[in-house]
Amino acid sequence: MALWSPEHVLRAEDNLSKVFNDDFQNARENTWHKDVCAERTGLGINEDLQMLQSSLTIEKLPNGTMVYADLKSIGHRLEHEDWGVGFKITRAQFHFDQFGKASEAAAQLGDLAALHPQVMTLQLIKDGATKGSYDKVPFWSADHPVNGVDNSNGVFSNNNTGSTLSPETFAVRVAAMESRVMINGISRNLRVTHLLHSPELKKTALEVTGAKFLGAASGGTNDNVLSSYGVKPLNVPGLAPKEWILVAQTSGPMGRPFIYSRAIDFGPNSYDGVTQAELNRLNELEYQLRGLVAAQYSHPYLVDRNVGA
Repeated sequence: MALWSPEHVLRAEDNLSKVFNDDFQNARENTWHKDVCAERTGLGINEDLQMLQSSLTIEKLPNGTMVYADLKSIGHRLEHEDWGVGFKITRAQFHFDQFGKASEAAAQLGDLAALHPQVMTLQLIKDGATKGSYDKVPFWSADHPVNGVDNSNGVFSNNNTGSTLSPETFAVRVAAMESRVMINGISRNLRVTHLLHSPELKKTALEVTGAKFLGAASGGTNDNVLSSYGVKPLNVPGLAPKEWILVAQTSGPMGRPFIYSRAIDFGPNSYDGVTQAELNRLNELEYQLRGLVAAQYSHPYLVDRNVGA
């Protein structure tokens, strides 16, 4: 039988915090979004990310005189929104030591906090046919401007229908993606690193990448992978049955095709500092998990979506 006192409440919270953190870490280890989503700390409720479009080129200097590039960028809106969930423990439940339910709830909150970036990334993938990136066309499109503004430097496609996953189409799409160029015509030097695939395509994905899993004791996505093609397959429940997506990575804060930003990170509240008098006026404890977060598209040239016939 637990006493309705600050000491007992904080002792119970210590247990909840441990359960939350343990389940958060365990859940995060099995997520796939970390390989395709750039996670960052937000700097305000709304931000305009500056996506660099200029292509710097090392040139022969005329008479040794330095030539300065005009750095051009496109503003990309990032709007952080409130997300959260909560539960309550009544005084009677606490009094009769029914905090076990709260421990189960804390475990679920840990899972939810760890998985939220992945849930948001998957939603970006699903919405890509109608929602756009900074170049004002849908994220999955055959008409992405190379310069991010207009078609004066040509366009490229990162959306291919009737493209069934096979060794042949896989090789063709990898070659096409790694052949993408910058505004100045120089190769972007992309290297395809990951293949996102639906569960229905798991066997084929392993075959086309020549992937072998080493030390797969946990069966998670963080197992060591040896691929003869240098591409790691990632099983993504929620993709369409015949959908597969190639992903490349580059250096820098926007070096992945999707962005997850935390202006305020998820974390449970606490009654630390509550007095006995304040506690006596309460008939229940409210526990909340709140965050101020956003998900957005990054560079469309870092990804290539395919859907089989």
